[in-house]
Amino acid sequence: MFGCEVRADRHLLRIYSQHSYNGTDCFTLNENTLTWTMVDTMTHISRPKWDAQQCTFYLNNECVEWLRRFLEMGKEELQRTDPPTAQLSYHQVSDQKVTLR
Repeated sequence: MFGCEVRADRHLLRIYSQHSYNGTDCFTLNENTLTWTMVDTMTHISRPKWDAQQCTFYLNNECVEWLRRFLEMGKEELQRTDPPTAQLSYHQVSDQKVTLR
């Protein structure tokens, strides 16, 4: 999992990169020291192919740019204020069962 968070004014708040395998956390990016923090002692075998600086550069630049693009493309939907609508239909299956659709 990797990504970036930006404020409403679109300035970068934080970046993150976390790698897991088979439900177990392996290593995470420490954005302050630009190093990988190994969570599990067995993960030294599978170090990330990217060095931490490359990953940080990607997250600070590409990730932020793509997030800004997606926010711009989805702006109309994201800023909608009309409440959602739904329809419900009642279907009697038997004397004891009802299906709602």
